[in-house]
Amino acid sequence: MYHFGKIFLAVLLLLCILNKPILAQPSTQLPKTFLWRISGNGLQKPSYLYGTIHITEKRAFFFGDSMYRALEICEGYAAELDMDSLSSYVTNSLFENKKSKLLKDVLDKETFAKLSKNLSKKLNIPANKITVADVRSEMNKTYRKSMSKGEMSGFMDAYLNNIAKKQGKWTGGIEDMEDQVGIDDDETTIDPEFILQQLSNDEEIFFNQLVKIYIDQDLQAIHDLYNGYSSKFKSVYLDKRNIKMAKRLDSLAHIRTMFFTMGVAHLSGDGGVIELLKQKGFTVEPVFSSKKISPDKYSYESVQSSWITNYAKDSSFSFKAPGSAKLLAMDMPIDMYMYMDLGTNYVYYVMKSGIAASIGNNYDSILNKMVDGMTAKTGKVISKKNILFKNANAIELLSKSDDGMFMRTIAFIKNKQAYIILFGAKPKETCFTTDVDYYFNSIEILIANPTQKITTINDTTYYYSAVFPGNEIKNLSLPIAIEEDRQYWNFEVKAFMDEDYSNLYIIAAKETKPGYYIPSDTALFTLFENQLNQKEKFKITHKGFRTLCGETALEILATGLTKDSIHFTTTHLIKNNRVYSIVGANLTEDKSQVEKFIQSFKLLEATPTNWQTHKNEIFSTWSPTKFNYFDTVNTNNFISFDKATTASYQVSYETLKPYQYWLSDAAYLNEQIKNSKNSEDSLVYSNISSTNNAIVANVVLESPMKYNTKKFRFILHADTLFTLCAILPKEHLLNNNNDDFFNRFEILNKATTPISIFEDKAEKWITNIQSTDSATREQAYNAFYNITFYKKHLPALHNLFFTKHIEDENSYYSLSGLAENALVDLADSSTIVLLKQNYNQPNGTYNFDKAEMVNMLFRMKNNSWANTIAKELLLKQPPLNGKIELLTYNLRDVCETDPQFILKLMPLSKDSLWAYALAGAVNIAIDSNYIPTTQLLPFEENFIKETQRRLRIIHQLDTFNFEPQYYWLFGALQSFNTKASNAVLQTALQNKHLDIVYDASHYLLQNDWVLPSTTIYRLAENDMYRLGIYEKLKNKNLQQLFPKQFATQKMFARSYLKTLDEEEDYSTDSLTFIKEKVYVFKGKKTKFYLYKISFVGATETYLAIAGGFNLNASKLDIENYACGVFFDEAFDEENVDTFFLKFIQPFEEDEEDAAATVNEVK
Repeated sequence: MYHFGKIFLAVLLLLCILNKPILAQPSTQLPKTFLWRISGNGLQKPSYLYGTIHITEKRAFFFGDSMYRALEICEGYAAELDMDSLSSYVTNSLFENKKSKLLKDVLDKETFAKLSKNLSKKLNIPANKITVADVRSEMNKTYRKSMSKGEMSGFMDAYLNNIAKKQGKWTGGIEDMEDQVGIDDDETTIDPEFILQQLSNDEEIFFNQLVKIYIDQDLQAIHDLYNGYSSKFKSVYLDKRNIKMAKRLDSLAHIRTMFFTMGVAHLSGDGGVIELLKQKGFTVEPVFSSKKISPDKYSYESVQSSWITNYAKDSSFSFKAPGSAKLLAMDMPIDMYMYMDLGTNYVYYVMKSGIAASIGNNYDSILNKMVDGMTAKTGKVISKKNILFKNANAIELLSKSDDGMFMRTIAFIKNKQAYIILFGAKPKETCFTTDVDYYFNSIEILIANPTQKITTINDTTYYYSAVFPGNEIKNLSLPIAIEEDRQYWNFEVKAFMDEDYSNLYIIAAKETKPGYYIPSDTALFTLFENQLNQKEKFKITHKGFRTLCGETALEILATGLTKDSIHFTTTHLIKNNRVYSIVGANLTEDKSQVEKFIQSFKLLEATPTNWQTHKNEIFSTWSPTKFNYFDTVNTNNFISFDKATTASYQVSYETLKPYQYWLSDAAYLNEQIKNSKNSEDSLVYSNISSTNNAIVANVVLESPMKYNTKKFRFILHADTLFTLCAILPKEHLLNNNNDDFFNRFEILNKATTPISIFEDKAEKWITNIQSTDSATREQAYNAFYNITFYKKHLPALHNLFFTKHIEDENSYYSLSGLAENALVDLADSSTIVLLKQNYNQPNGTYNFDKAEMVNMLFRMKNNSWANTIAKELLLKQPPLNGKIELLTYNLRDVCETDPQFILKLMPLSKDSLWAYALAGAVNIAIDSNYIPTTQLLPFEENFIKETQRRLRIIHQLDTFNFEPQYYWLFGALQSFNTKASNAVLQTALQNKHLDIVYDASHYLLQNDWVLPSTTIYRLAENDMYRLGIYEKLKNKNLQQLFPKQFATQKMFARSYLKTLDEEEDYSTDSLTFIKEKVYVFKGKKTKFYLYKISFVGATETYLAIAGGFNLNASKLDIENYACGVFFDEAFDEENVDTFFLKFIQPFEEDEEDAAATVNEVK
């Protein structure tokens, strides 16, 4: 085991790709930072992403102050892999002797011949003896050398994980171990081109240059470097993993604020994690630091971390360690447990072995032989002495291994069992700290259990068995919220109390109801954690994964915060579509009896279901049970459920929509795949065939975590689509009954109408959308978003678009607008030619003007020529009237890719319409440094004049609704940030319309101007703007300027309710205060403010609720949000409390409610 350092280095290679043939020249296209802020897409607070390099060289650990600050403010930390899972894998790897495949067996003859000569010479191994591992080892020898000489105790991600743990944060992994384990040994990932490149380079020079690039935070150079790899290499090591990592980041960031780290190569590029997150709707922005901090200088406040008590599998002894120790698989009667702390590179090792009677009772001699046998393998003995340990004679030893690791060992014998406790670390002083002493002294030799009453449960409903100590408890009121949502789950709970030990034992078994399935474990495991993560009641002391019944289970330990604190051990196991929660609760920290109970849990073989043919008036097929109506949006939907396998079998049918068609069977098949997939599903297999006047498509999908497989068969008979769907756990995929469900399906009362889905209906739609019959037009319009247009439809669409129509003023659609949307999607060059040719037609020739034509060109994102022509037209013949404001958003986009083009348009800003259209581009050009401010300042006066003109008009209006024009103009002036521009914003503070005042205040505060007290008062006294102006002042640390008479919870409660107007699309007329109410909400006493609310244009009044606020009135922010109007019944003063309870109930559910833990059959 003492060579674990070398094996550990090999495992780290799975985390890092550091070799590249040619270094690209440094570039400045991407920001020089590896820290990125993730916000938007529903996140209340930002999370952060940081690119790492998986090495231990201190020079790479000088992190920026912003990085440390981001880590400190986040609630959780996740590296590519969970460090505890990686630790377990590394521990297992120490005693595995995996044989690597021969290279000649994984490459074709031609490729092997090309490589073998160079490889044999380089490795000094006969070509036919070279293994895949030999090649990997040679390519990464420089990296291994760096790791062995690095000054830091752990590699970068483990180092940061260790800091996060000490700061009391949740820690975990982005990927699963199986995503990385075996990549290097999998023959499908062998890339001959990559091997040739690697072996032809000076690795050491390259490695040092790479580390320098990393220290320089040159993301562009990193991107250029990895962009040169082969497509196969990038697909295996980057692209595929990036997709999954982006999904996991999305999921984790919605649970808590997260600090994510991953190899920096994963960040950039079209397939990089940054871009993938943007595609998911997140805003991802670079974050820069003002200084770098030496790892020796960084300090932070640590929280006390609780160590885990590890129990031997036979409960004969226990010991404490910072994490869960792994029982090593040994081919001898020895129990060996090891935990490796990857953040510190500390090793905790405990071994127990029986002493054969033939050896005798001379324990001193036995101990010396044991110790001598160890030191013969581990290197130099530094000190050795006899001590008394746990009331037994013992030997304490300090030794040093060949790779420089110091090991402190205590060996002793108790009850004819030999025990060895070892701790390993660098440097020597670490072996004698208080924590290490605590570790050694934590070992306990446990006394045999007293005789106790036990009950063996064999549950044939949920198929498990367990041995329960004590007596069964009926009608148990559980202290832990076990999810019992009967809409999605069937469940049962069994509980026993063991009075001898005062232990409570519970097993809650849940099974998805017919038509539902478990898509992945993430949401469920988060729910389990949230149930115990109640700050007022429990404190989670450990969370990790363990193996139970051959499956990965989540283990959470928690301690109650009451005087007589209860210690909970919860283990959650997912099997098929069942969830088992195994819970032990006791009054002491000794969980040996609880562990025995958990170990007694076994999964039983389910009784097979008796399948047979079932039918109704529509169809018949082979199924486990008769089909029952299933309550979904689709009314023609039927479900059969196999209790034994928890598989659901669904048959649904629907008549196809008018104008629905496909040009080919392949297009039809792709549409069915698209409709049947959830975003996280992966396609396994698909095909299509024709038979008996029907089109049959087969699709097989796999859900995340590979819990369930989905098989679909789509049968198109006449114009009716029958969908057969089987969603079953993967292990039951090859069951013959599954095939018979599909193959024995028969439609009863078959129609004779021919199939028409392959008839082109687009031409018919184009005709009918122009019909004089309003019903025909309406039906065609409603079908627009279901119809697909192809290149052959271009002439008809061009005719529809370029024909001037007399538009119906009462219609909510435009014929030209519909044609434009279809043409934009096609983005064909012929459309671009026609737009260019017709650009100079007189105004009024068409239903659109020049600006709309240019905007249409900009919208054709899939055709770069359209963008070129749009810019060409704007430069040569810019429109001077019409809907120029439509160009605003597209000009902002163009500014990011071609800022000089925007600069060329700036003279147009003299025109009123163009000043507005360009204002957004000015804003982003200055704020993002696309264009130097000095180049834009000559045009500042144009934007000032246009802003002043619009402000004069707005000020004269009696009523004013939000207009984006002034918003963009304000943004441009804020970006200029000159005395003249800020002066205009200051004049806006005098406007009679508070929308204008509020936005002008926002931009002035952005420019660090102090608002007049009169302006702050005007906004603070208004319910709609009170919250907003307070937050903006608070963000600038100016909240002391907020008027005290409005800085109360009651006033803020009114504002929370008023701001709902915009979200709910109603207009509040009056709010009448009713009372304050204190209510225990989510485990904590919380204050709510109750109002009677009325709305403009309505006669009824209702109860409005705002909360929940802290009981301390000086704390103004809502802590647990529950605001809104109870619309179920009209206001009734006598029933206010009843209405309140009905309103608050949905808010009391956990953030990850039951609906998020199961998916419904589509």
